[in-house]
Amino acid sequence: MKPEKLLSEMTKEELQEEMERLKMRGVELFEAGDFDQAMVLRTRWYLAASYLMDPNTIEIGGEYFIEGEPGSIFTVSHLDGVMAHGTISSNPFPAAYPIAMLTKEPPIE
Repeated sequence: MKPEKLLSEMTKEELQEEMERLKMRGVELFEAGDFDQAMVLRTRWYLAASYLMDPNTIEIGGEYFIEGEPGSIFTVSHLDGVMAHGTISSNPFPAAYPIAMLTKEPPIE
């Protein structure tokens, strides 16, 4: 059996197919009540979406809202590939998010 391809190795088309697969499977898991696994797939979806973005759109020192976490403001200290590292306004501990989860606009609740 061939090992699964890493997101970083996928083409744009493969990433889009993976995102659709993750979305469909996540909905199935959510509807079945397996919220933890649905959230894992949600995070992987955002990670895949991050590979379709230009990391230069995220500013070091910039403040961003986090998709799925209303009211939280994330300040970026540095980037590592498609991951933004920094701190959340309500928590002094370091955190990291896929860049696709960061937005300048408040998320719709």
